[in-house]
Amino acid sequence: GLQYSFGLLMIIVMDTFAKEATLIQTVILGTASMSVTFLFAPIIVALSRRKSTRLLSILGGLVAALGCLFTSFASQFHQLYFSYAIILGTGFSLTRSTSSIMVGQYFKKKRELMEIFVISGTGIGMATVPLLVTQAVSSLGWRLGLQAITGMTSLTFILGIFYRPASLY
Repeated sequence: GLQYSFGLLMIIVMDTFAKEATLIQTVILGTASMSVTFLFAPIIVALSRRKSTRLLSILGGLVAALGCLFTSFASQFHQLYFSYAIILGTGFSLTRSTSSIMVGQYFKKKRELMEIFVISGTGIGMATVPLLVTQAVSSLGWRLGLQAITGMTSLTFILGIFYRPASLY
């Protein structure tokens, strides 16, 4: 949801970094974050086959939260490419890929139904997160607002701790 609501942040980024960034550079920032997320997905799926899916999910939540936090402290536009596009994009790639893998490990018989349920969470996030981002940024300012959103993003780190291998059940 946070990546899909970049249009809200784009206006703020353009106002804050007006001397450094053009419209195209700002649009590329949001696109680069999504591109990193989807580019790393096959690599992360291959890694999760060899390593712990739980560990990668926890790492993804931590990386995504740090990316959001680093973005709030950016003082120059080029720092956003590193913090928002690369770090945040990598963190979201880790969490998104591992959540789909965990559904496949837990549910063998009704996997399709559970996949629908999990993927619908993306739609719910796309509908609610922009409202939360707008509220946080308008009431706290963009830097403190992103720090508040970092708290929300760090929930993926906490939820990753609860992943258990299906072989334990």
